[in-house]
Amino acid sequence: MKYSVEPYKGMTDRLFWLFILIAAAVAAVFLFVLFSKLHKKVLQLKKERMEELKKKLASEKKPVNIPALKDITLKKLRRLQFDLENGGLTPRDTCIGISSVVRDFLTEAAGRNVDCQALYEIKQWNRPEVAEFIEELYGSEFAGVSGGDIRKYFNDAWRLVTVWR
Repeated sequence: MKYSVEPYKGMTDRLFWLFILIAAAVAAVFLFVLFSKLHKKVLQLKKERMEELKKKLASEKKPVNIPALKDITLKKLRRLQFDLENGGLTPRDTCIGISSVVRDFLTEAAGRNVDCQALYEIKQWNRPEVAEFIEELYGSEFAGVSGGDIRKYFNDAWRLVTVWR
């Protein structure tokens, strides 16, 4: 009988590799389940935090006093008109000022940040007078304007502010 003294090479055994493959699969499934649970937990915490912030912001928001806001805005418009008539502002700067005052008013009164909205977004408000005014004034901020145009812009701004509900 012949005996071999060579050491057994387990690395070449199929059962060894099958065991390694099964262990890797089990580890992969375990890690997948663990990370998916962690991911769900993180998403739930984010959602709860966003709801908490929304509630906090809603509770901190003060009701807007529209009549007082109208008075402040009309005073600003009068000041712009005074500065224009006395040579303190150019027609272009006056148009920029009218636009800024009206946008500030709309931001407070409508509760939307008008400075961050494009004209097409403003048109979706279903307030055509606002969109038309902003559209007319926009071109004048970048081009030359006449005295008649500025009077029209002041009148339109005045009317927009006074009829706002």
